[in-house]
Amino acid sequence: MLNEENSNLDKPILAPIFVGQILFREVSGRYTERHITEHTVTKIGKKYLECTDLIDKITVSNLIYENKVYCQDNYQMYRTKQEILDKNELNKLYRSIQKTFSDHGHRLTLDQLRQIHAII
Repeated sequence: MLNEENSNLDKPILAPIFVGQILFREVSGRYTERHITEHTVTKIGKKYLECTDLIDKITVSNLIYENKVYCQDNYQMYRTKQEILDKNELNKLYRSIQKTFSDHGHRLTLDQLRQIHAII
């Protein structure tokens, strides 16, 4: 019970979504350049919400569309553009750090590794 309470404290409390609110979606594909599109919420139900320019119904609780037939069509909606930019920066930093520490990456000196360990 205590763990459940602590896990709820870590999650930010978000304002409810309302009709007219703008949500953002990152569009990427194999042959297209990544870009961010804006969609206005047009209808909110108990379980799903609908947005302009989308025929898909988005789950209200987590802002995710899941295609039950073809999983590559799944996508996430975001409340702000900054959420998408932060997610992309986080992934870029993880890849960079992973490359540095992989066998195929650059070799680090013992002093550099000690300094990194001290930070972590």
